[in-house]
Amino acid sequence: MKRAGLIALVASSLALAAPVAYFVVKDGAPDTFEAQVSEAYNAWLKVPATTLGVQSNPNATTRYLWGGDKEIPFNPDVATRTLETTEGAVTKLEVQVNPDQPVDLPSALLIESGLRLGLTLEAGIDGKRSIGEAEIKALRALYSPNGDMNGDGRVDVDDLELFAKAYGQRGERRAGDFNGDGAVDDKDLEILRSNYGYGGDPLLPKLDPVAPVTPAPTVPATPPVPPVTPAPPATPPAAPTAPATPPAPPVVPPASPAPPAPPPTP
Repeated sequence: MKRAGLIALVASSLALAAPVAYFVVKDGAPDTFEAQVSEAYNAWLKVPATTLGVQSNPNATTRYLWGGDKEIPFNPDVATRTLETTEGAVTKLEVQVNPDQPVDLPSALLIESGLRLGLTLEAGIDGKRSIGEAEIKALRALYSPNGDMNGDGRVDVDDLELFAKAYGQRGERRAGDFNGDGAVDDKDLEILRSNYGYGGDPLLPKLDPVAPVTPAPTVPATPPVPPVTPAPPATPPAAPTAPATPPAPPVVPPASPAPPAPPPTP
């Protein structure tokens, strides 16, 4: 499958998740209140590789109010409080904002919007106006398009174990509900199975498991063999020197015979 086809596949899976709805009641609120709530949700939308979607809807079950019930005073140390009511099978939430702001309002709204998305304080939300690594991993785990249940950027046996624990659960924003239909079932298992082994491009899942690659052992380089210098030609051994011929002895002429002695004188 070409890269464009994979992008289309991911885009279609992102569109399956139902958006998280909220509504801001403007009565008695500053003119900037609605924009501040919207900015808090948009901060979470900037986290890549999730199926998260949000929308402002007047029929939403989550509503933000400035001040809330005047008959019940705010604790001076809190910036917001949540009132939960149930009508039949529908649970409604009112996020009431303390008009006497003891803390930075954008930070308080960032926390409230994160809670409405299904995150918990234990996930790392510390009250600061920022989204850190812990929040990103927690958000990806809840809104994963590919089966990455623990938000570590991979789809492996750890995610399969988490999915087994979540299998069969129903309700909004359930971990393991990858297609956002409100149930953790075989459809979600198929999404996890199709992406098992994913771990590269955050937008493009791998459709086939990736086998671990064992690196080949490093063979030490063989030092080059020094060139062989040819040996000089061998000098033939000198021929043995013949012993010198002794000079011939001088030829001595034979001695002349002595002259006869003269006869005696009479």
